[in-house]
Amino acid sequence: MTITTQDPISCEEVVRAVWDYLDDEIDIGLKERIREHLEICDHCLGQYNFEGAFLRKVSRVLDNDGDVASLRARIERAMSETPLLDQR
Repeated sequence: MTITTQDPISCEEVVRAVWDYLDDEIDIGLKERIREHLEICDHCLGQYNFEGAFLRKVSRVLDNDGDVASLRARIERAMSETPLLDQR
């Protein structure tokens, strides 16, 4: 039996919280709301599956903490050099 929460969560909220959900860094109430949303929303489930696959791939590629620091530095450098949104 699935217990439905009284306060459904929006797609926007799910997308913003999916990384923390995948890392199990959210409270149990929000976790349950996201889980219920993913059961009924194919769009958000696709986003969740993509981001989960991405995290698993990155975790397999990185061998140690030095790799993580190096990757983080490259990402931060690339983000600072490239605008987040294309201003066309």
